[in-house]
Amino acid sequence: MSSYEEAIGFQDKTKEVQSRSQEVPPKSQEVQPAPQEGMETERQVWDLPVRIFHWSLVLAVAAAFVTNKLGVRYFKYHVWAGYTVIVLVAFRLVWGLVGTRHARFWNFLRGPSETLTYARDLVAGKDRHYPGHNPLGALMVILLLGALAVQSIIGLFGNDEIFNFGPLYGYVTKEFSLALTSIHKKLFYWLAGAVALHVLAVAAHKIFLHENLVRAMFTGRKPVDAVPAEEAIHASRTWLAALLGVAIAIALAYIVTHAPAATDTGDY
Repeated sequence: MSSYEEAIGFQDKTKEVQSRSQEVPPKSQEVQPAPQEGMETERQVWDLPVRIFHWSLVLAVAAAFVTNKLGVRYFKYHVWAGYTVIVLVAFRLVWGLVGTRHARFWNFLRGPSETLTYARDLVAGKDRHYPGHNPLGALMVILLLGALAVQSIIGLFGNDEIFNFGPLYGYVTKEFSLALTSIHKKLFYWLAGAVALHVLAVAAHKIFLHENLVRAMFTGRKPVDAVPAEEAIHASRTWLAALLGVAIAIALAYIVTHAPAATDTGDY
């Protein structure tokens, strides 16, 4: 083979290699595989009963506040709002024992040492994400439930110091009822402060920690990076929650309807 033919053959091979290299796109231009459909991005944490309880309690407390401010003509509606708070708080206390994983107190209540460590880390900007309530949030839950329980139960024995009486007024003396009414009024301001602190904490989580707690309490779900697979719940046990709610409501109705009538209706 002549040198001329060899040169021609070399050029043909070079062109063939170049042509093939142009057909294969470089790695930087390769099409990346699309995310698989149905890929899990969130996991369930809060069951339906907890979410219904939370927002119902918000409405009941707001209704109690508004009906109190509207005056004595709305006293009976104020009492009904109090009934609702009692049923809801009693349900949550029971649900904290028999409910789903993150509703149970043993799952989110922490000791003083861990709570203080979490608080220090939070101040230092080292927030740790918890699937359910964080240690400070757990304390707020217990504080609010306890205060609301005391507030609503005391209200059953109180009066408006004019002519309306709580449904259990007949069990106590006039003087004791007035004392309880005074506590009922004063405790409200502490409750309002605790609620305001709770709202500020939720807002701070959203602004500084980019954790949308309000959305989670609506949907019941949190991002997968905050909820390990073994921490997710897969059922709400709504049937059990409904039975508990009805039983508590019936028990309260029985107590109220069988209470002795108010006998001291003298002027205050």
